[in-house]
Amino acid sequence: MDGKPLAAVACLILSGCFGSSPSESDVKEAARGLMAQQARIDCSSVGIIIGCDVPLDRAVANLKLIGCTEATPQVGYFCDYTWSHTTGKERKDRIWLVKRDGRWQRPA
Repeated sequence: MDGKPLAAVACLILSGCFGSSPSESDVKEAARGLMAQQARIDCSSVGIIIGCDVPLDRAVANLKLIGCTEATPQVGYFCDYTWSHTTGKERKDRIWLVKRDGRWQRPA
């Protein structure tokens, strides 16, 4: 067996290979979770990431999706986006998303 049937099943289960890529709101939701996780880690140690006193909602509100590309040979999509800190400095980041339980999420 060449493994293609198993790969196809994994693709369907994990990624939602058919259909559209993540939307800007999907990326905002996932990025918010990532920023919150990073802020908890960094604020407990050094106090620097997006600014421990800066509400994440404000940082995520100005997030703009640049675009998503299939994450081959992995499953899901790599999505590039920009956002700006309260300092006004624009940053560009990338997030990897897979579709699980009907939602776009970062891989576990």
